[in-house]
Amino acid sequence: MNKNNVATQPGEVSGAFLIGMLQSFGATHILPTEQIPFPVNGLRAEAWYPYDHLVQLNRLIEEQVPHSNSILFWAGVRFIELWYRQGPGRHMIRSGLDWVYCNDKGGGYNSVVRGEHIGWCRNRLTDEAQGLAWVENVMPLSPAYLRGIFFGGFCLFDDMAYFNTEVDSVTNDAALPFQCTVIKLIFKKANPAISANRLAQLRNWGEAAGQLSAQEAEELLWRYRHQLNLSTLLSDYNEHIADLTGRAFSSLHAITDQLAAANLQLASEATTDPLTGLHNKRYFEREIAAKLNFARREQHPVCAMMIDIDHFKRFNDHYGHLAGDAAIKSVADCIRGTITRGSDLIARFGGEEFVVVLVHIDAAGVHRVARKIAAAIAALRIPHERSDCCAWLSISIGSAMAQGATDIQGLLQRADEALYRAKAQGRNRHVHADGPAGPA
Repeated sequence: MNKNNVATQPGEVSGAFLIGMLQSFGATHILPTEQIPFPVNGLRAEAWYPYDHLVQLNRLIEEQVPHSNSILFWAGVRFIELWYRQGPGRHMIRSGLDWVYCNDKGGGYNSVVRGEHIGWCRNRLTDEAQGLAWVENVMPLSPAYLRGIFFGGFCLFDDMAYFNTEVDSVTNDAALPFQCTVIKLIFKKANPAISANRLAQLRNWGEAAGQLSAQEAEELLWRYRHQLNLSTLLSDYNEHIADLTGRAFSSLHAITDQLAAANLQLASEATTDPLTGLHNKRYFEREIAAKLNFARREQHPVCAMMIDIDHFKRFNDHYGHLAGDAAIKSVADCIRGTITRGSDLIARFGGEEFVVVLVHIDAAGVHRVARKIAAAIAALRIPHERSDCCAWLSISIGSAMAQGATDIQGLLQRADEALYRAKAQGRNRHVHADGPAGPA
């Protein structure tokens, strides 16, 4: 469809035309209801609607099926059947030959549209002897769809031994409201001298009695030619529908994969600290119960370790927030590099504070882990001029043990109290709730 710059078309289109257009795509789901540019519910076949509805609907069709003439063709075939069965067609045409002249003698296009600047459909030339006709269409419908419409009109009757339609020409002219599409109709009328019973016999070669006459042979050849053409048209349609379906499934799979990846990303972001890449407090609170329940069932000891960067506010104020973020990330990397068992749990608890849960470990093992973490951080040699406990960035650690514990808050509170004792004793050290303090 090539529409000029006229913003609106001051005409009307029948509900039968719009309903037929909508239903002509059958179960292909090419036209999602939410994308149709006018309300679908309540459309009545006998009512009249703004002609722009037809223009907008065809534009949507061209957007949804831009390269599939076969799908548009068969949609046109279905449309004309709906127009005939449910619209005014049954009162206008009674044979394939009537259909050839429909737009001149029977009103055709003008039976379902009315108004000015809405285009037309008219016969340019008809030669019954040659079985040819040319129909000029200036209307907002795709050439392939129009070709299907004229093919479908012949399908309504059985008075043609052969018929076909072709797009003869498509012309754009700014003086016309829409492009001009000329459809060529090709037809061979059935031989009326051959009775219906005899034709049924001829169609079934196994029961065909006697010798074929010349007329019968010609009739069969034309009908055979028609069946070959029809088979090709249907094969093209099935191929395009399969391609469309395949692309739809591929698109659906791609969207599904994208959604799954997005959900995984959201789930990860919801439980991951963006600065350090460690688990966040939400994840820790969700997983700690499982860790402690496992320890209780297996009667394994479990340790909670609270870690805090010494005088971090002073560090931040003196070196700036970017340096503070880098320091937090460095400490996180040291903790992650030390705690490598899959059964253990590390999380950033907030700000400069971290929490570690160690499963199946004794007090001596806790002290070893604390010393390794502190040594890794000390090895970074990050200057901290405002610290009164160390010239370099350091940490304080508090830890607490439980055997088969289920009291999560109680265990964390004991570890937190041990951390405060470490700070009170001068920082840069590890205090274990169930043993003596020692340098970190």
